[in-house]
Amino acid sequence: MLQAQLKQKSPALASTLQQITSWEVEDRTIRFIFGSNFTAERAREHVVVLRNELRTILGTDITLDISTGKDSKQPTREAVTEDDDAIEKVKSIFRGELYTNPNTGE
Repeated sequence: MLQAQLKQKSPALASTLQQITSWEVEDRTIRFIFGSNFTAERAREHVVVLRNELRTILGTDITLDISTGKDSKQPTREAVTEDDDAIEKVKSIFRGELYTNPNTGE
């Protein structure tokens, strides 16, 4: 959904998002993880646009973190049960699961 919206407005940014290797959701923070510093930097240049598009899709403010695989946290395999509507929307957009943070247990 995010890529589809951006494809019309900014094809280059939509192409950059195709380089996301994984993503994580923790509380109201979405973390996009890229495989290279180059693509992460390209995404960071447009973080305001990305955050605004995600706000439109989710209907709530979020924090967007962009990193590479080298500096991301490794999720555990214990699924988090979360009833928060915004989190459910993110999960449906990215077709993923939420995992417990090994450092905080949340």
